[in-house]
Amino acid sequence: MQKVVPTLNFLLSDDFQDVDRYLSDDDDDDNLIDNSAKFIKNVLKNDDIKYIPFGNLIKPEPLNKGGFGSVIRPTWTETNDYVICKKLTRMTYVEHNILDAFIHELQIHLRLNGNDRIIRCLGFSKDRRTKDYLLVMKYANGGDLRNYLKNNFNNLTWDDKKRLAFQILDGLYYLHDENILHRDLHSKNILIHENNAKITGFGILKSRNSQASSVIAYMDPKRLLDTKFSYTKSSDIYSYGVLMWVISSGHPPFKDYNNIIELVSFINNGVREKPVLGTPIEYEELYKNCWMQEPEQRPTIDEIINEFKKMDFRNRLNPSELLNFIKDYKLTRFIKKDELTAMTEIYSSSFGSISKAIWTKTNNLVVCKKINNNESINKKQIEAFLHELDMHKRLDYCSRIIHILGISFDLNVQEYWLIMEYADGGDLRKYLKENFPELTWSDKMKLAYQITEGIKYLHRESILHRDLHSGNIVIHQREAKIIDLGIAKSTKTETYIHSGVLGVVAYIDPKRLENYLYEYNDKSDIYSLGVLMWGLSSGRPPFADENISDNLLRIDLISGRRE
Repeated sequence: MQKVVPTLNFLLSDDFQDVDRYLSDDDDDDNLIDNSAKFIKNVLKNDDIKYIPFGNLIKPEPLNKGGFGSVIRPTWTETNDYVICKKLTRMTYVEHNILDAFIHELQIHLRLNGNDRIIRCLGFSKDRRTKDYLLVMKYANGGDLRNYLKNNFNNLTWDDKKRLAFQILDGLYYLHDENILHRDLHSKNILIHENNAKITGFGILKSRNSQASSVIAYMDPKRLLDTKFSYTKSSDIYSYGVLMWVISSGHPPFKDYNNIIELVSFINNGVREKPVLGTPIEYEELYKNCWMQEPEQRPTIDEIINEFKKMDFRNRLNPSELLNFIKDYKLTRFIKKDELTAMTEIYSSSFGSISKAIWTKTNNLVVCKKINNNESINKKQIEAFLHELDMHKRLDYCSRIIHILGISFDLNVQEYWLIMEYADGGDLRKYLKENFPELTWSDKMKLAYQITEGIKYLHRESILHRDLHSGNIVIHQREAKIIDLGIAKSTKTETYIHSGVLGVVAYIDPKRLENYLYEYNDKSDIYSLGVLMWGLSSGRPPFADENISDNLLRIDLISGRRE
């Protein structure tokens, strides 16, 4: 405390402009201006965070008081909105030097201020009357998670609960990706703003006698057993599992236990809260895995994310959440819509439309695929979009599959776009029409082999294409590549997005034409490959010379007719 007052006083004084003369190499650790002062000075000079005059924080209301300080809610005159001020009071009985703690919390917020799942630090201030310093934070209008659940639990659906759990996971993922451990995750350190969860509470100061049963219930049992046990990411995962249970129940864990010693003993012996009736089994299993006794038995944060995927959760995300999901978990690059110029539609169908555009970052042509939201995809537009993204991500190493370069989103019309490589030779049908006379049998067999190689990669990944035809084979630099994994099915995850029998009739497995309940399999893709090989040999689509309806052609194919 001896350092923090004069240091910050100096930085906020009129002498601040001359601070460099105090920062000579001869200064030792006890000098007024040390490394911490340099840090604060640079933060202020670079506008990374701002000093907010205390006089601009009016009508303060006390919220709570802790071992290291207190929290008030004033109105900031610059925005006329509430803000939260965390007051660092003078103390003698703390585990860490208060200046170190202040700098630590500032550093954490500077690293995390860009993430929507973290409560933003707006700046800091000084109460010149009491000489206390305040971190000024964004106000959350829903209060902390504990009070939010108390006031709103009966109105929350399971989709709402899963969304809150996922949003906390989203923030925790960001922390761990930055190699930051929270170390104090509990319902008072999760705030709700406009019904969205955000993480707070990054201070490292803890009063030694501030432990309570409401917080102990969230702590890694290993830490309860041994105070020297080092916090790890799995410790945060344990706390997250408890938070998941809290969201499912609407109240704090072990709320009726007042004997802390007894509670610690119970937790160390493997006692956990009981599942709430009506909890989805996959949600229950996930939080039980998170709060396993042994750290190595708990899932990683990536594994938890995968479990949320299996809950069919992502298709319930709103557009901004979807984009955050894709960007945060590095599913692909996000391409701004204004980076795509000269967009021209090439093709349109019930599934969506295909356009070409110039991507200004590379000045090259790209293909933009929009997915429609209609009956053909069971009105699961987002899930269909993510499904295709998943399929491509699994095959990103394969040169026989057209690669996705990124995703884009048009805010004005709420449309999603997959941005893909452009094939200079067009699709196989067009390529054969324009180049067939010049193709040798060696060229034709080479193209057939390349298509077969692509199908081999798909099947090796347990993926069925289910829509192979000449429009879904493109030619780039005289080599064949497979596109359109929109209705591809992973045989491992049994993903069904599209409904009915879809595709070009002449290429569809006759067993599927005969009975739409017939299960598509790898042999169905092989049938389509056989038709593609005939197309390569002839230079034209199958049955192109006949004026026959799809229904009559279907009957003929079921009866055994072939080209």
